[in-house]
Amino acid sequence: MGMTGQLVALTLKQLQWLINEPSKVEDFIDSETPKNEKKPTEKINIQKAWHGIHFLLTGESYSNESPLAMTIFGGTEISKDLEYSTMRYLTPEQVHEIATALRDVSKKDLAQGYIPSAFEENNIYPTEIWESEGDKALEYLLHYYELTLAFYQSVSSRGDAVILYIS
Repeated sequence: MGMTGQLVALTLKQLQWLINEPSKVEDFIDSETPKNEKKPTEKINIQKAWHGIHFLLTGESYSNESPLAMTIFGGTEISKDLEYSTMRYLTPEQVHEIATALRDVSKKDLAQGYIPSAFEENNIYPTEIWESEGDKALEYLLHYYELTLAFYQSVSSRGDAVILYIS
């Protein structure tokens, strides 16, 4: 199965509730919502592409300073109870910054930065597939990049926040 990237949209009201009740984050993602609030309908699983997308966007294995780096690894910790990562949240302002930065990155730009040997040298997850899979691995990353871009654009247009984590 492996480690997969998860992005969940939520309203500012829901985010404020979860900041005050961090023990409820996992329940919220699964089913629980504050009174009179709909459960977020926008949630994406970017599968095992999370680390590759980050590396294509930043050229680094891990970082969280620029809006592009924050796409996968950004945010403020809200829960530590996961096996592979902590849950982090992005404010609506951060989501907007990320959406704006992503809008300027085309699939062609990303494809030009795809160097399988660099992925292997930097231990980009899932390891040991980049050179053997070649263009097939790039297509996989670009597919999930498009989903990630559409997600951030949609969430930003509503002024919502995001919870992100690796499961």
